[in-house]
Amino acid sequence: MNAVHIAIKDIRILLSDRSGLLTTFLLPMIFIVVLTGAMQGWMGPNADSALLLPVVDRDGSATAREYVASLGDAGGVRVERIDETGAIAGLRDGSLRNVLVIPTGFGERLAAGQATSLRLLAHPDANATTTETLARAAGGVASGMSLTTQMAAGFQGAEAAMAAAPGEQPIFAPERIAEQVEAQYTRAQTDPLISVEQVTPAHVGAAALTPTAAQQNVPGYTIIFVFLTAQATAQSIYREKRDGSFRRLLAAPMARSTLLIGKMLGNAATCLLQVGAILAASLVLLPLLGMERLGLGQDPLALALVTLLMVVCSTGLGVLIAAVARTEGQIGGLGALVLWTAGALGGCLFPPFLLGGLLDTLGRIVPHYWAIRAYQDLIVRGQTLSGVLPEMLALGVFAAVFTAVGVWRFRYA
Repeated sequence: MNAVHIAIKDIRILLSDRSGLLTTFLLPMIFIVVLTGAMQGWMGPNADSALLLPVVDRDGSATAREYVASLGDAGGVRVERIDETGAIAGLRDGSLRNVLVIPTGFGERLAAGQATSLRLLAHPDANATTTETLARAAGGVASGMSLTTQMAAGFQGAEAAMAAAPGEQPIFAPERIAEQVEAQYTRAQTDPLISVEQVTPAHVGAAALTPTAAQQNVPGYTIIFVFLTAQATAQSIYREKRDGSFRRLLAAPMARSTLLIGKMLGNAATCLLQVGAILAASLVLLPLLGMERLGLGQDPLALALVTLLMVVCSTGLGVLIAAVARTEGQIGGLGALVLWTAGALGGCLFPPFLLGGLLDTLGRIVPHYWAIRAYQDLIVRGQTLSGVLPEMLALGVFAAVFTAVGVWRFRYA
């Protein structure tokens, strides 16, 4: 018997245990689905059904005020007037992602029939879909105002031409009116007086994007339950010691280290299956249930390496728990309390930035913090392997410490 046979034996035991399957695979998905559905209303870019659009009115004319009022009445957009200083500060610190600027002379140019352009400023980290939606809303109201203005200008031109026409010339025949209306309508559609220009200010740097409900809960609960598997591994070792099967395995012609390596391989394989099942189920189930589709970032290799380091970390932790715990109650009750507390402190239950201050600093002492940070850097912020090297290094250090101390303190008797 070798380490691989021991690992396969542990996996078979898990697959035959309905309670273990429920805890390992089904329970994480229940948490993810329920909490993602509940949190969609207040996390991410769709937190409010009406999208916020701060407006800087440099013109201050009646026409500009009419435009802002029409935009607010259009539905789907919550207009908020803001001064230019506040807009610049908000874009710089990331608290604002989009700002619409009405230029000076907007009303005068429109009255004179001259083209003018509104500027939709977008932060580099602004959600592309949200920005496009705001641009369409601003453009739709602008098109309506352009059409009204250009049609009115067309009729005024026709009226002026009629006044200047000599005698009985039928300049306002029905056919002539129809042509005039059609020409102005076509021009308003193809060459509107008001356009919306999307701009990313050069002086605004990238900020850390906040996760959506799915981007928080899927990796968060994946991490929590992967580390809870360490508790299950420790319980398995304790029961085998209690029942005598561990002693019988030690009597087999193999090194003691082989037995421990086999237990660690079984835990690692279980965790990898667990992560794969949770991610696959999330990718399929969440959209089917009407929730947001989860993206996995642009660097699959980095995602796989972060997952592997997290699994090794959990495996080492399982050996450590088995080494230091004296009773099964300590493994079960105290182990669960410590692991759930570490998950909360590390930012797996809710975004780390909500902790703030001392709690955010304390979160760095648990591996969960570095795992969720690495996952969200990849999934939320589009980082690649080089961008998550610090988090991977931290996970590697935790894995090495857990494994070294666990093996050192492990009692085979």
